[in-house]
Amino acid sequence: MPFLFVEQHQANRPITLEANGSEASTRTFKVTTTNDISAVRADFNTQPGLRLHPANPLLRFIGATFSPSESGAGVLVQANYGTNTGSRFSQPPRDGPSYYHWNFAYREVTVDIPIAVRIPVLVDTGGAGETRLLWTAVYQKVAEKRLVYELNLEIARPPGNYVTAFEYAVSQKDTIHTIGSKRVRMTGFEAREVDGLKLDVRYSWEVDNGTPVPTGGVNIISPADSNQTGDELLRNPYSVVQIIPSSDPAAGPPTAVSMYPYAENPNGWRQLLGADRIL
Repeated sequence: MPFLFVEQHQANRPITLEANGSEASTRTFKVTTTNDISAVRADFNTQPGLRLHPANPLLRFIGATFSPSESGAGVLVQANYGTNTGSRFSQPPRDGPSYYHWNFAYREVTVDIPIAVRIPVLVDTGGAGETRLLWTAVYQKVAEKRLVYELNLEIARPPGNYVTAFEYAVSQKDTIHTIGSKRVRMTGFEAREVDGLKLDVRYSWEVDNGTPVPTGGVNIISPADSNQTGDELLRNPYSVVQIIPSSDPAAGPPTAVSMYPYAENPNGWRQLLGADRIL
């Protein structure tokens, strides 16, 4: 049975105007049936009506503090509310059940572009040396910038042993997910406990759009499947170019194939802790 939160001074809920133009208000509740602060805090989070300000629906719940009552026979709860005049939309409170936040950045990587060249090689031809031009591959380094998605969540700590959920998140590293309509490679996962009741969780993904064919390139070795879509890519997204030496280096250059080292699990991100918030 949920605890009864009795509001103190219901007729006196002043709304103050802050210097930045935002409004703020505070409500105070008292629970008299227990002095267990942790239990009251957990129960407060299950009662959505306590997060609504009855006098002004534009005031959003920001957070709450929990402390022993004066007599020690109960728990006092101070709930804080506010507005954000900088936007029509208010970000849910960080400890709220719907909170999530995206960060975006980029990462610089270096990709090796294979180029076919002919080099002079001294070949033994039955006791006499002969110089021949043989095909081989050299590599030109090209810098790329890749978009990084970072999802930040604060969630209630799961009951019991939740290490299995963390192990699943680790298992998804270097796996291709599809979020929205975008294929992304999961690159990281972190979790940190907050006050023993919540977890700060961060997931990150990287976007690999492939490597375009450089302009003015000579004898670039492209895999056979790299331009089938007409997008002029030397290297397909989330692939590695693997060189195959020529069986006769004097007659022809090396060839290449696309290797795909990452597992595909489009909906794998949906089983991550907290991911249900963005489904």
